Amino acid sequence: MLNLLNFKLQHFFYRDCSGGWHLDEHVFPLHSFSLLIQGSIEYKINHVTYFAERGDLVYSAAGSTRQATPSKDCIFIAIDLETFEGTLNLDPITAVSLSDRVIELLNDLEFSWLQSTNHDTLRANLLFLELLYELVYNKTALSANRHVRDIKLYISKNYSDPLTVEKIASVVQLNPVYCGALFKREEGRTILEYLNHIRISRAVSLLKEGNFNVTQISEMCGYKDVFYFSKTFKQIMGVSPKKYWSNNQYS
Repeated sequence: MLNLLNFKLQHFFYRDCSGGWHLDEHVFPLHSFSLLIQGSIEYKINHVTYFAERGDLVYSAAGSTRQATPSKDCIFIAIDLETFEGTLNLDPITAVSLSDRVIELLNDLEFSWLQSTNHDTLRANLLFLELLYELVYNKTALSANRHVRDIKLYISKNYSDPLTVEKIASVVQLNPVYCGALFKREEGRTILEYLNHIRISRAVSLLKEGNFNVTQISEMCGYKDVFYFSKTFKQIMGVSPKKYWSNNQYS
């Protein structure tokens, strides 16, 4: 998966999306990593949609087309690098553990990066390799329950369908009661809350595109009742779908 022989870090920074940051579609010339610390982001990488949440590492290869729409509470770490030799063959999204060791490496990496001396630049590059190993290859560091990951992936791919806990539990081969309790324990929210979050994230993207009305978007995101959709949207985003669309049109 990784044969990284010659590379140079180009960017390292924390991104707080509470100010309305988003990423319009563009081609990015560097290898890009985003490690989600809080909230979520809907990414489009080479026109394929991915939903990333806390504990996900998002990767796009150099030359990829990318676009990002974060939740308003999203915080992530962005790391971009240029490669001169070797390859990076990573999945677009990898579930990782924000372990104490990972946090320690991130703090050390940030410190070295900010010093801007040749010595510290070299150390920052070495720390990045160790961080990547810890995130992607040190499987003992992963604490995310695989069933929970399967549930999240299934919802992300099928959010527009009529979904119930019973249906999702059957897909991941778990008892429905245990499935719901497991997800709540690992994620701190219910399966229905997560499903609504994914659906509303998609609705936000569709509203920004401006090609569909609220009723159409409601149906496209799995809501058969447009009034329930509007109520859920306002609970999560703070404004109604129509108000969000109006604000976006003139922002």
